[in-house]
Amino acid sequence: MDSRNFANWERYLIAGGALTLLIIGMMMTTEVLNIIFFGFFFALLGAPVSAWLQEHRVPVPLAVAIVLGLLFIVLLSFFGIFALSFGLLVEDLPTYQAQLNANIGAISAILQQFGFSEITEETFMHPDLASLITPAVTILSNLTKLATDTFFVLVITGFVLLELPTLPVRLQEAFPGHDNIPERVHRFIRSIIDVMIVRTKTNIVLGVAIGTFFWALDVDLAILWGVLTIILSYIPYIGLLLACIPGVILAWLQFGIPGLLVSLVGIAVINFLVETVYFPRIASRHLSLTALYILISLLVWDLILGPAGMFLSLPLAIVVAFILASQDETRWLAQLITENDSAEEPTETIFRRIRRRIG
Repeated sequence: MDSRNFANWERYLIAGGALTLLIIGMMMTTEVLNIIFFGFFFALLGAPVSAWLQEHRVPVPLAVAIVLGLLFIVLLSFFGIFALSFGLLVEDLPTYQAQLNANIGAISAILQQFGFSEITEETFMHPDLASLITPAVTILSNLTKLATDTFFVLVITGFVLLELPTLPVRLQEAFPGHDNIPERVHRFIRSIIDVMIVRTKTNIVLGVAIGTFFWALDVDLAILWGVLTIILSYIPYIGLLLACIPGVILAWLQFGIPGLLVSLVGIAVINFLVETVYFPRIASRHLSLTALYILISLLVWDLILGPAGMFLSLPLAIVVAFILASQDETRWLAQLITENDSAEEPTETIFRRIRRRIG
């Protein structure tokens, strides 16, 4: 084997070992990393508001304080909606259990009409709905830890927002003579913020549409399903599905098979109109990232960080793609995970496409 090839393989083995140790270390410190990553995540969402306030001559500390206050109000509102809806759900649980048993009986009757005489109501399992709310009870009961984690997330968000205005200057001081590095990092951060703005707008439109749709169908807890759609739609590809499952099940419990079919068709139409017509270019198309890469990123970050990794998978996928595209040794990987027309500068192509498609 050529000594140069051996040196390359040795470098790849060392890099692979370091990456493995890094992943193991991240899995061992998941709770801390989740707080840090969510702090950066909220900072990306709050940065445009902070920048707008600063453009209107609001001092940086006051602008950051206003953003943190708004974030706190939004989080507190979401938690209040979840707590109130959970209480109503528990109160109406006996009714839902009776509706479930009745719907199962109706399904067995329909199957018997089609010749499946051996299938009776006793053939089906009758799930105990009370057992399904146990995870929610566990989460809500640990309010102290939830409040502590939220506090540290907001603290990190505040410090990140305070650091952003001076970041270009400090990068220039750290890399004198390398004007392209501060410029690239600044455009990279700007691009992530733009993508998260588009994703947030999409989620809000989806959430309002889904909540209004369930309200029009007279499905219980319609506001909760709308809020859940806004939150879970940050998860690429499967977020909307996860958010709508409870509402669809409730529509089936309340109105039987017609309610199930109407809700499924309505959600499909809303998703098509919002994702394909109103916001025709989102997620992977904004970033020129392949759908396969985003899906793999979703699975990997879920493995490393747990359920929180599913929410953070999109911005983390952008970060990884940027790092790969910034190094000569890994640029070929960046070309595999990006849909670029140019093989010379993947990072520049990504930035140009983001600017052109987001505007």
